Amino acid sequence: MIRMNPSKVVLLYVLFSLTATGQMPLRDQLEIKIEKFKPTPAGFDVSVSVKNNGTRPVFIPRRPEKEVVLAFLGIQQWDEQLGWQFVSPCSDVAPMSTVEIRPSEELQNTISIRNMPHSERGLPLCNRKIERLGGKIRAILSRAYENDEQFKTLDPKSSVEIVSCPVELPATE
Repeated sequence: MIRMNPSKVVLLYVLFSLTATGQMPLRDQLEIKIEKFKPTPAGFDVSVSVKNNGTRPVFIPRRPEKEVVLAFLGIQQWDEQLGWQFVSPCSDVAPMSTVEIRPSEELQNTISIRNMPHSERGLPLCNRKIERLGGKIRAILSRAYENDEQFKTLDPKSSVEIVSCPVELPATE
């Protein structure tokens, strides 16, 4: 007879239940990819896709612009001393609604990243530590919800930190 620790039995039961019902954690349900980037005079426009690979809808906060722009979707750059650091976007506008991404649907967003001009260094609104773009970047989504009610109540369990695979930016002058 095999004896198992009771906490392991409960964990196995929960994992089996989630798998049997087709529900998976949002972290496993969403896929974030940097599709391409295009050089601009000040930096790059980075095209990022968010795909729902699960079997149920996902709700992601959106910024209050006419086109769908995801809130909490950003770009980070690797720094040898500091680790992953945000280079964009910087917004002080709180999201007021969500966008629903159904199973198998994919959403594209373009995020502009740029070298920090000397005039912006030290501004309190966007306390960015990386001044020059270069090296590895990744996309990161830090909020997603199972339903719109979770968003409306600001459910603290919604922090997900889903990241893309890092890609290398071309060298800039």
